[in-house]
Amino acid sequence: MRNSRRYTCIIRHSGGFDGGCGGIYEREHSYYSTHRAGSKANEEDAITTWHRRNGYTGWCEVVPGTARIDEEG
Repeated sequence: MRNSRRYTCIIRHSGGFDGGCGGIYEREHSYYSTHRAGSKANEEDAITTWHRRNGYTGWCEVVPGTARIDEEG
């Protein structure tokens, strides 16, 4: 991806992942995007990466206000 930056956000997702039994969970998630933090396109990159890494196709969303540039990435 050209000019991409590494971001970190909190992903909220439905249960059943990693042996979970229903419910709603939140996890920190790192991903790359060419779009600014907080934009719809940046959120879409985060969700796409989440699904690709986890093979998980259930419901998830970026917790509003949590996307930020990962300075250590």
